[in-house]
Amino acid sequence: MIVVPAEAPDWLLSFAQQIETEIEIKSRETAIPVFTVATLPSATLSYSGETTLGYSKWIFVTDETGGAVPAFTDGANWRRCTDRTIVS
Repeated sequence: MIVVPAEAPDWLLSFAQQIETEIEIKSRETAIPVFTVATLPSATLSYSGETTLGYSKWIFVTDETGGAVPAFTDGANWRRCTDRTIVS
């Protein structure tokens, strides 16, 4: 959220709102799916390219050991991008 001082002119408030809207739209276009360890989808199905079912080869795991991390599927397991360790 963009914070605009209360005394800011109307044009600045309008501009900040336009920027927030654009950021929201762009983040939806580029966002990768977010999961917890307990809700991870099948790494096998995601790898097979079943995109019509909403599977992705890239995800973001919010509660991975050591902190939130992007992960990818190797066809059998979800692996952390940081060190290729299996997500646990």
